[in-house]
Amino acid sequence: MGEEGSNRGRGKNKRFWTFEEDTVLIKYLHKLSLDPKSKSESGFKSGYMNKLEEMIKSVLLNCGLKADPHIESRIKHWTEKYSAMAEMLSTSGFGRDSDKKMLQVEKTVFDEWAKAHKKAKGLDGVPFPHYETFAEIYAKDKATGEVSESFVGAIDNMNVEIANQSMTIESDEDDDANELVASLHNTSKTFGKIFEDINANLGTMENSWSKAEEREQKMDDEVNKVLEEVMKLDGVSPSESLEVETILMAEKHKLRIFFQAPTNLKKQYVLDLLKKK
Repeated sequence: MGEEGSNRGRGKNKRFWTFEEDTVLIKYLHKLSLDPKSKSESGFKSGYMNKLEEMIKSVLLNCGLKADPHIESRIKHWTEKYSAMAEMLSTSGFGRDSDKKMLQVEKTVFDEWAKAHKKAKGLDGVPFPHYETFAEIYAKDKATGEVSESFVGAIDNMNVEIANQSMTIESDEDDDANELVASLHNTSKTFGKIFEDINANLGTMENSWSKAEEREQKMDDEVNKVLEEVMKLDGVSPSESLEVETILMAEKHKLRIFFQAPTNLKKQYVLDLLKKK
C-alpha cells in the first residue's frame, strides 16, 4: 500500500514514499494527536502539518518532504484508506488478521463491496500495518475537508430573513423604510456573489482533488500489482514483500527485470535483492 522511492509521475510534486518515511510520518502524526495544542476533539488545528514537517526532518534529514504538497497529500491518502478499512470492519463478513495486518474477507464479497466503495480498492490482500495507529488518531473525529454545513445554513437563513424583512417593509410607504429595503436587497446580492465565488472555488478544488486521486489510484494499482506478484513467492514473508516492493518501485529497471524474469527465477531474484539491501 505504500508508495516507495523518489520522484514519480509527471508532476514535479509527486513522489514515492518509503516504508520508513510512512512510519515516521504516522508516528509523529499520532504524537501530535495526543497534544492538545495541536489537536482538539473536532480535529487537528491549523499549522500542524508544518510541525510535522519539522519533526520528520529532525529524523530524516535529507528526505525533502514538505507540508505542502507532500505531507498534506499523504495524510489524505492514508485517512481515506483508514476510513475505507474501518467501514468494512464495521460490516458483517469482514475481519482482520492481526498477525498479517491484513483484511480477512472472501474475494467475491470484497469485489462486490468495492464496486460501490471506490476508496476500498487496493485494501484486499495487502498489509495495512498502520491501521491501529490511525484508529487511535481518529478515534474522535474524521477530517472531511468540506465547507461547514452550519456556515452555509447560517447564510441561507440570513437570506431568508432578509427576504422576509423586505416583504414586511415594502408594505410601509415610509421613505426611510424604502431605503432600508434597498439596503437589504443590496446585502442579499452581496451574499449571492459570495456564494458564486465559493461555488467556483469548490469546483476548482474538487477538480484538483479528482485528478490527484486518479494519480494516487494509478500508483496504488501498480504497487498492489507488484506486492501481489512478490507475495505469490514461497518463503517470502509479508514484511520482506514490502521491502522488495520498496526496492522495485524505487528502481524501475529492477522492476522490469522482475516482471520479465521466468517464474522459476523470480524468487531467486527477490532473495538476491534482499541480500543486497
